[in-house]
Amino acid sequence: MSLTDLALRASYSRSYLSKLENRIALPNSGVARTLDRALGAEGLLMALAEPDLARKERRRRGQRAVTPFTLPAAPTAFHGRRAQLETIVTTLSGAGARDGTVPAIVVCGIAGIGKTALAVTAAHDLARRFPDGCLFVDLHGYTPERGAVIEEVLDDFLRLLGVDGDEIPAGAGPRVSLYRSILRDRQVLVVIDNACHSDQVRHLIPSGGGCAALVTSRDPLPSLNAAGTVRIGPLDEHAAVALLGSHPDDQQPALRRIAEICAGFPLALRIAAGLLAHHQVAPGRLLTELTVAGRPSEVLQDGERSIDSTLTVALSCLTPLQRTTLALVSLHPGPALTAEAVAWLAGRHAVPVEAVLAQLHGDGLLLTDASGGYTFHDLVRPHAVDLAHRELDEREREQALRRLVDGYVHAAHAASAALAPQRRRPDIDQRTPQHQVTFEDNQVAYAWCAREVAGIVALGALAHRQGWHTACWQLAYSMRDFYFLARALDPWTSSHRLAVEAAERDAYPWAYPATCNNLGLALVEQGDIKGGLDWYAIAMDAFTRLEDRVGQAVTLGHQAWAVYCLGRHRDGVLLGRRALKLYESTSDVRGRAITLRTLAVISAQLPDEDPVGMLTEALGLFDGLSLDAAMTLNCLGEVYRDQAGLLRAAHYFARAVRVARSCESGYEQARGLAGLASVARLAGHPDMAEALLLVAQNVDPQSRPQAKDGPRPPGARG
Repeated sequence: MSLTDLALRASYSRSYLSKLENRIALPNSGVARTLDRALGAEGLLMALAEPDLARKERRRRGQRAVTPFTLPAAPTAFHGRRAQLETIVTTLSGAGARDGTVPAIVVCGIAGIGKTALAVTAAHDLARRFPDGCLFVDLHGYTPERGAVIEEVLDDFLRLLGVDGDEIPAGAGPRVSLYRSILRDRQVLVVIDNACHSDQVRHLIPSGGGCAALVTSRDPLPSLNAAGTVRIGPLDEHAAVALLGSHPDDQQPALRRIAEICAGFPLALRIAAGLLAHHQVAPGRLLTELTVAGRPSEVLQDGERSIDSTLTVALSCLTPLQRTTLALVSLHPGPALTAEAVAWLAGRHAVPVEAVLAQLHGDGLLLTDASGGYTFHDLVRPHAVDLAHRELDEREREQALRRLVDGYVHAAHAASAALAPQRRRPDIDQRTPQHQVTFEDNQVAYAWCAREVAGIVALGALAHRQGWHTACWQLAYSMRDFYFLARALDPWTSSHRLAVEAAERDAYPWAYPATCNNLGLALVEQGDIKGGLDWYAIAMDAFTRLEDRVGQAVTLGHQAWAVYCLGRHRDGVLLGRRALKLYESTSDVRGRAITLRTLAVISAQLPDEDPVGMLTEALGLFDGLSLDAAMTLNCLGEVYRDQAGLLRAAHYFARAVRVARSCESGYEQARGLAGLASVARLAGHPDMAEALLLVAQNVDPQSRPQAKDGPRPPGARG
């Protein structure tokens, strides 16, 4: 009979029977009786065991108590985690002895995040509090091929506690009873590392009031009813850099960047520290290797440890919902995304998604930015992308991205309506998302756009690549109001260059000239006047073919401003008057007012014109349009300042600042403050002028160089 057959028949583990066979362990009477019955020995095995049992009894009477201490050595470099360390030490030092309960703490977090280092450090700090010893076991709970068998762990613990091998009973139940009986009147700390579920741990928790247990796991193990849970995430920059070791001051920038690439993962940092110290690699060289590598994790391995393998194991231990959510997050092309965006990707409401995102963030698999959006670190993103290709087929990935783009099209359209309610905008024919974003006012809409702008630009590029033409140009068109308000000229230009191509391919004829106009305006605001005029010419030609009078009038107004910027003031006036004439045949009051403002600014450079009258008329037409009103008030201030009407100029600049603040236009606020500074300087108050310029610069850094020289007011067009 093989040991495997005997183990099945006698209900003992094969390893335990092997110990008996080789006299590493001696049987007690219960073991002898069970094996005698399993082998059909009819009492012969019991008789053979009796001499060994007698010797065992003699040894038991003479043996003394054993004080085990099996903790691994404490980490030589331990940084950060001081608050968590204090929580563990305080909890496990104070409770238990008074009320007979055993305090237990679970340290949880993703693989490689430093759970074992924290637990071992805490256990060494606590050692004096437990004079009867410290027991340590690594359960290898997340590597099934190495996973510990509880019966064998108890066998080892009992031997360490002084129990002779032939006194150890068979089966988990009897061993647990003996284990707890021995520890009942002792003060022992039990450290259980790498537990994957509560059942693994529950049998190893002692019952004596003087004992305590410290458990590490990737999960908080809520059913264990521990005295506390300490969840740990990535190290902060200071602790991460310290973990890399001591280096000269001139190497600190490289070390900070290495720490950032390591994402605050202690395992990655320790590997990097080893490469720096033992392989004598300079920080600058290691940084170069990490930067040029396709995946930084390919460099972060030392033959024994690998952050790649650790993260692979960590992701394999996620629940199906967590894996799917992480895979969906990796599809987003932007730098960060919100719970609403994940809900669009997933096709369900955001409420259940938020809990999963919080779990992934707690594990260190997702980071959060200053606005609360979720993002990946460079170490984790490649694994999440791989996960997306394993968890989702190509059709599922495309459908998720389409839901995401549709969600942003609707949200950006709503933001545009809040920022510029009277602006001409197209109907949205994209599918309505299950979860829609609404905006209470223009300030909320502005804040949303500021947070989402980078992601929306990336999504526009994705829509362009996918051939989703309508979505591409509509995203750009809706964001144009924010771009103008925030003076976000680079994303304005890059998004509209793709949008022009998409609009030209779309079936909606108005989209192409409207997008050309917006691109032209972006280029003019950047100083590329000729480039802007080229796009205006294309837009004018298309609007003329469509017999779109409003479109033609808008384009003429844009052209008027562009030629004025080139110094062609008379041409600007002629184009502006042509635009006004077209507006008279339409109901577009705002367009007429914008053109009046443009004409006023241009005509201020010519004799025998009345810019104040035109600006005053435009201001009356902008009733309820705060941004347009602020721009017009600034124009009035500049006209009066140039005419030496300093008191009136100061009055209009101050009004412009107040109105601009109400509509979240930092640029127009700064412009008004800079105007007040120029008035103060002309009035002989240089100190006041400098103070106002500093305030303007704090509101919008772009304002200071413009304010010194008092150039043409930007943004007369809206």
